Amino acid sequence: MTTLPSERIRQCARLLRQGFRELAALLRWTGRIEGTLDWGVSIDLTGSSAVEVGVGSRVHRGTIISLRQDENEPGILRVGDNTSIGRYNNFRSVGAPITIGDNYLIARFGSVIARGARLCAPLHADRRAANS
Repeated sequence: MTTLPSERIRQCARLLRQGFRELAALLRWTGRIEGTLDWGVSIDLTGSSAVEVGVGSRVHRGTIISLRQDENEPGILRVGDNTSIGRYNNFRSVGAPITIGDNYLIARFGSVIARGARLCAPLHADRRAANS
């Protein structure tokens, strides 16, 4: 059995610690994942946005999850228990929750887009002021 030089051992330990920190940060950032996320699922989060996947649920490859926080509210995707989200779906939210209940099956190539009402309110107020 060959032994590695001490510097190589320290380097390996450093990389392991870094990997664990990155994994812990990812899990802390994304929320509760009790189901399965396939390889090739793209998750893009800002602020305190989060993804929650229930027990026995699966998000298949090619699915895009893009959740943005607006001024006050995070974008949240909640997937219930025993739910299957097929390949190449698209979930996008700006400051609004997307909730999928228990025991659902979502086929391929679907899109769910949610936007918080607060983003639209100033637009309506500006129109009213311009029309007065």
